[in-house]
Amino acid sequence: MAQLPSATLLNRPETASVDQALRLMAEAKYEAAAKMCDQVLAVMPDNATAVSVRALAFWQLHRDPKYCIAEARRALAMAPDSSTAHNYLANILATTEDLDESKRLFEQALRLDPNNTSALFNYVDVTKFTEETPLIRSFYERFLSDEYIPAQREMVGFALAKVYDDLKMPQRAIEVADVANSLSNRPYNPKLLDDRTRDLVRLAQVGFDGVADSGKRASPPIFIVGMPRSGTTLVETILSRHPEVYAAGELLAVSHIEQLMGAHLMGQGRRDLGPHTMLVTVPKEVYAKRVQEMKRLVERQAERTIRHRYTDKMPMNAFKLTLISRLFPTAPIVYMRRHPLDIGLSCYFKRFTKGLEFAFHQEAVGHYYRRMEEHVEISRRIIPNPVLDLSYETLIEDFEPQVRRLLDFVGLKWNPACLNPEQTDRSTVMTASKWQVRQPVYSSSRARWKRYEPYIGRMIEGFGGMDWIEKDFEEGRAAGRTRN
Repeated sequence: MAQLPSATLLNRPETASVDQALRLMAEAKYEAAAKMCDQVLAVMPDNATAVSVRALAFWQLHRDPKYCIAEARRALAMAPDSSTAHNYLANILATTEDLDESKRLFEQALRLDPNNTSALFNYVDVTKFTEETPLIRSFYERFLSDEYIPAQREMVGFALAKVYDDLKMPQRAIEVADVANSLSNRPYNPKLLDDRTRDLVRLAQVGFDGVADSGKRASPPIFIVGMPRSGTTLVETILSRHPEVYAAGELLAVSHIEQLMGAHLMGQGRRDLGPHTMLVTVPKEVYAKRVQEMKRLVERQAERTIRHRYTDKMPMNAFKLTLISRLFPTAPIVYMRRHPLDIGLSCYFKRFTKGLEFAFHQEAVGHYYRRMEEHVEISRRIIPNPVLDLSYETLIEDFEPQVRRLLDFVGLKWNPACLNPEQTDRSTVMTASKWQVRQPVYSSSRARWKRYEPYIGRMIEGFGGMDWIEKDFEEGRAAGRTRN
């Protein structure tokens, strides 16, 4: 996800509108940001910042990547000394075309404006560091001197945490990560998931016997769920190599459907029902309507008719498997498993732009993880959908057999192209794993937690201690080897 700095703009009357567009982008309101830029450009068509912001907004909205690149290049041609224009074009190229050009553009953005902490953040995200360069050292020294305002220091902290993790300097990496996460000011409320879990337990006591569903049985989507940073992107990219699969990415559709249903029941005064128990009251035609709406959403994104299968790799759908079962009662669900501490560290080192508040607190990661596991465990006992446990570690170690197992589970014929996910032709990869997606399958991230063990006591305690962590890991590995 692109990180957006404040733009340095000329003193023109449309400046406030461009600043508003930037704020909308920071809030992930991409449609509104694009429309705001259209208004600016109607008055001042040579405003390079507006062209650049609109290109980035369209990219986030999965619009034609070639158009987005062309517009970002046009903005750079209009303002060749703009650090912002370099940064935005580099962002788009990082997930669509040439990583080498992307890195050069990021480096030029930093030369033009050493204070462009957004460019630094995005640059390190697509770069594997093997040494502490003078550029990185200069940012670290300024970070220690407390020279930055809090928002800048937060972004620099996350960037440096990634660099020093690359360099296998765990103490320094965790120190800057601790500062960055504390500056994020993203409180976590465990009660929300506790209440949701209690509602699922109530539903499990009733079950789904006789409860309506959409009636949709043929060619269902493939749902990939699990913790963020558990390998969901890798699995979707493997499937994207199959000619009968469209990779739709992290769709918000299921969450949106849940919100609409909940709001409808609240309007009827049904405040006694939670997100799971409410499902027993929904008629078949409502589920069927939502299925069609979801299909149309995916086709608008793909800009074509989807005649085969599509994936939804929203990790948090693990909390919504009961709803998925009412929408698509035959949809296969791939549940990613990975060592809890490797997941926890990867989340803690990643500056998520919205949601996922647990990731900013060492002690909260375990609570979120265990609640997700409870949801999957309880849900799979009461839903009709097949669920496949897939271990990230086993997938990396035993790649072809696991890919064959995956394809067999979701009902696809064998295709050797799936063994080369780094050759994906997906036009954009909207994920926190965008750099890794275009690399060959690698194993360097396994057991990363071991070098951090002395520094993550709060995280270990949040999971319930090392005994629980190791037991859970071994259970995940065992489940990942089972034939379904």
